[in-house]
Amino acid sequence: MEISIEKLKKVFDEVCIICDDENFIRKKLENIISIYNILIIEDSEKYKGPLTGIYSFFEKTDKKSGFFIPCDMPYLPIEFMKYFVGAISKSLYMILISEEKPLPLFINSFFISELENYLKNQSSIKRFVKLIKENYPDRIYFIPEKELLTFGNPEEYLKNINTKEDLI
Repeated sequence: MEISIEKLKKVFDEVCIICDDENFIRKKLENIISIYNILIIEDSEKYKGPLTGIYSFFEKTDKKSGFFIPCDMPYLPIEFMKYFVGAISKSLYMILISEEKPLPLFINSFFISELENYLKNQSSIKRFVKLIKENYPDRIYFIPEKELLTFGNPEEYLKNINTKEDLI
């Protein structure tokens, strides 16, 4: 997580960690939180997945948009994050790689009421992306594979690292 935070701080002025257990994260990352002045946001409903975390971000901040990455994806190139910033400046409401790979994700608060209603019955981020694609096709942008290749091998830099064995 520390690697991701350091990279994010090179691209974004503010970095937040959204989590199920704020106290656990504060203890685990005490030094890096104080160095980079990281805002910790606890999920409004625990253990409901990343979509609930995204909703919690909008619910607990005054932010109009956010760039979200999973904590277990430390190989994202800084250039890739900057690419998202460039795409964001085109005023798109949702930017991602694919329905199957919904994170990393840029999302605008335009979708907050859709998100709130959706979370009443389900929490699948993939299904939410599909819903947005069906209802707002002009407000969602999937990064073309050829663009992804400009940052290296997407299978490597989009890999989730969950164990020490995954690092090999």
